[in-house]
Amino acid sequence: MPILYVDNFRGFQSTFVPLRDVNFFVGENSTGKSSILKLLGIMSSQGFWRYNIFGEAETVLGSFSEIITSGDKREHFEIGFIGPKQDDSDLVSAIKIKLIEKDGYPVPKEISYRDEVINLQITLEGFFLKYRYRLIDSGQKWSDDDKDFKNWITDNSLKDCPFQRLTMDVSSSLSILRQLQTVVMFEQSKGSSHEIAKRYEITIPYMLNRVAWFAPSVVEPEKVYNQVPLIFTPKGKHSASVLRDIIEGPDVKKILNRFGTDSGLFESISIKNLKNISEDAFEIQVSINKIKLNILNVGYGVSQILPLIIEAIARPDYTWLIYQQPETHLHPRAQAAVGEFIFKSNQADHQKFILETHSDYIIDRYRLRLHRASKQDRQYGSGQVVFFTRDNSGNHTHVIDINSDGTYSEFQPASFRDFFISEQLNLLKV
Repeated sequence: MPILYVDNFRGFQSTFVPLRDVNFFVGENSTGKSSILKLLGIMSSQGFWRYNIFGEAETVLGSFSEIITSGDKREHFEIGFIGPKQDDSDLVSAIKIKLIEKDGYPVPKEISYRDEVINLQITLEGFFLKYRYRLIDSGQKWSDDDKDFKNWITDNSLKDCPFQRLTMDVSSSLSILRQLQTVVMFEQSKGSSHEIAKRYEITIPYMLNRVAWFAPSVVEPEKVYNQVPLIFTPKGKHSASVLRDIIEGPDVKKILNRFGTDSGLFESISIKNLKNISEDAFEIQVSINKIKLNILNVGYGVSQILPLIIEAIARPDYTWLIYQQPETHLHPRAQAAVGEFIFKSNQADHQKFILETHSDYIIDRYRLRLHRASKQDRQYGSGQVVFFTRDNSGNHTHVIDINSDGTYSEFQPASFRDFFISEQLNLLKV
């Protein structure tokens, strides 16, 4: 089970957020939901690992002083993550990074890494670094159990290992880890009794390489699209071109049209090529009451939810899709259909979801499908609600498991149901 760790970050103190197959982030404004989602976007970006860029465009969190918890005297914050190295792998890796301020923005000061082979700590000092490590006995268990991860975060058990000093390229976290991998393997080749596989590689958890992170609002629909490179963009600018590329694939139209009818948004969806304009020009058409309409001429909710649906269909299995408020511009029936789609996508293609939402309809439809499956002695995936709260001491998370029969676990704060009741009362005033 992947787990995110943050400390002294945007009001969170020593907080661990476990991630299941389907995760619903709920809570009032200014409780840290968006900060955690942006952090996941940062940690899954190439800019962070290759160039030490702590947020760009839609994932920017501001300057160092805006990220560190206000009022805390420590001059650093920490982030960490643990998860499988590959899809459904028993092998896991964990990483923790301490960040300090440089020229107003966060930069790594210390990097710690742990997997089934090595326990490694690196401290950066300008153009130099110090490192120490211990190789792991083959019989020693290391898993993504939250207890193991928390113990390692608190104490990496390397205090009795002396530091060694090196001069090397310290321009990025990934570069540092890869160079240290080479150093360790060279050192161990000189008579050590510990056998490191020749193909051993320091590997960050696979989830951080398999994320489709969407911005809070996606691009508006267009009357005419032009084919663009099929490169993911957080605002979904690529989505129309991806749809054009996959729509004739096996079952794609069936899945899209089923979502359309379940949601009441459309009966079918199709691509019309406009070769009279150019080879790359096309329009997206949706059928309503058997009449084909340009997507620009139908409800705004269609264009806002399609990027999530398209990405879930087009991406390889075991992709993590992060989306904020998918219920925007959707009526209750359509919101429930989103919950239905999430259940089916996780069940059929093992897609994973992290959704920030205020919609009971989305969550309850997902829970209902779990309940129906349990009645047939079938179990699909795992889900949870991560409920965010804030008090005088800062931001907090409360994990509320969704049981295999769709019910909530008994461990839930009183404020959890109060939150949704308040939302419904507010809707009655609209």
